[in-house]
Amino acid sequence: STWGLTSLVPLRLAGLDSLDGALPRSLMSHSTSSVRGCFSSCSADGQRLANAAEWDAFVASLLTHGHILDSDVQTLARICTPPVSYLELLSKLVAEFATPHSKSIDSSFAALFECVDDVVALLDYWKAEQLNEKQTAQLLLMLEQLTEENDAASAALAAWRSCLEATYGEEDLATLFWDRLHPAREPPLPPHEFQRLHRLAIDRQLRGMRVDRVYYPKFERVTVLGETPVGTRTLALDLTHDFRVDVLTVPMPVRNPAALRGLLNEIEALRQLTLSPHFVCYLGCDDATDPDAVLHFFEHVPRLTPLTRIIHKYGALGSDSPLLGYWGHSLLAAMMHALHRCTLRLGPVSIHNICIADDGLRLVLRDLEWMGERPQSLPPSRDARADAAAPLSYHDALEAELVVAFGQTLYFLLTATEPQTAHGSAAMPPLPLEPFMRGILRTCLVATRRPRLDDIARHPFFVAGSRVADDVLASAFTAMVAVAIHGSPVK
Repeated sequence: STWGLTSLVPLRLAGLDSLDGALPRSLMSHSTSSVRGCFSSCSADGQRLANAAEWDAFVASLLTHGHILDSDVQTLARICTPPVSYLELLSKLVAEFATPHSKSIDSSFAALFECVDDVVALLDYWKAEQLNEKQTAQLLLMLEQLTEENDAASAALAAWRSCLEATYGEEDLATLFWDRLHPAREPPLPPHEFQRLHRLAIDRQLRGMRVDRVYYPKFERVTVLGETPVGTRTLALDLTHDFRVDVLTVPMPVRNPAALRGLLNEIEALRQLTLSPHFVCYLGCDDATDPDAVLHFFEHVPRLTPLTRIIHKYGALGSDSPLLGYWGHSLLAAMMHALHRCTLRLGPVSIHNICIADDGLRLVLRDLEWMGERPQSLPPSRDARADAAAPLSYHDALEAELVVAFGQTLYFLLTATEPQTAHGSAAMPPLPLEPFMRGILRTCLVATRRPRLDDIARHPFFVAGSRVADDVLASAFTAMVAVAIHGSPVK
């Protein structure tokens, strides 16, 4: 199922303004950009779409605000045709795309409505003006019981709506996901717990990759990869297996203690992230060969190219490019690994920390700033916090920063423009993007209440991008380079 139409189904829960008798009027307001707002603005009486013109205007409004995709228009027309009320539209959407959770909620409403129907039928049968004293008492008892049930249901719905508004603010309801609303959703493990559970697997992999000594081929010039605040990076060969290794030579004693502390933090972070393919692996060190230096060994990734260089040289990606979905999903995975697996604090992440290797098949985060230990346990999820105005924990604040960094990277991939100012209402690129892509950019860069990284990663666009075959990705990357160089795609 597509992102657009299935994202309308949670309105059965969050868009409770349609249940006019169940909620106080103060809770029935809606934004003009919400689905309910689109419906009201396109309906002459605010209650029904009476003809094809109003229906077409409603569909166009949904597209404009990013609630559905262009491909959803035909599906929406098959499900529902005018004249139709908002409640009828919701019921048909739920019937088409309902989940078990939504069906259980609908069944609860149905039971209450059946009680009302029973009372109405009983009144018709008894003919109220001819009731005797016993029948009147029985009717009053039924009405009191029904009123109590209705009051309890209305109070629960009002509290739920208030909680949603306090947590999410006035954001578009399309950004609410079923997994957020479902009470069975489990929070991720704290990084310290992840390290405790996977310590043996990490140590086993580190031992299998460890490099003890390296050598430089004779009669060949040493390849210098760059200078760092603590030493020089060169390219060497593993003495045992002859594979290439990046070597950082740190002269002793170190004259820059702060830089050395940063190197040790980086080594510890890479050790903890050994199981992630989106970070280079730390392969060990040699402090015996050279008495005046310590050699630190890192994985050598061939043809590792900064993302900024690729985009500036070969141009922006189209929203239909398989590389956009694949790189986007890879970046989300890398960010989630740094967030949920590493116990160290992380500095700002930007497009300049992203590199691409293996003909577009591997995304790597590097040259990150790692600092001291973060808090050892996660606080209650921000979705469940009673006080939405309370300051975010370090974990939630870091995730919010990573979401913005992801949105800025997506903006850069689509526009080839450095996203220094890609934040706020001016961040929407003037491009003919699909509504869902505008919605992702809006929620990452503009929205006050941003989604979590795993919410974005479960978007169908990025899920589909993660499943693209390697040969298709390699062909797309080759074609991208060929277009930039030759002006026409590879045949």
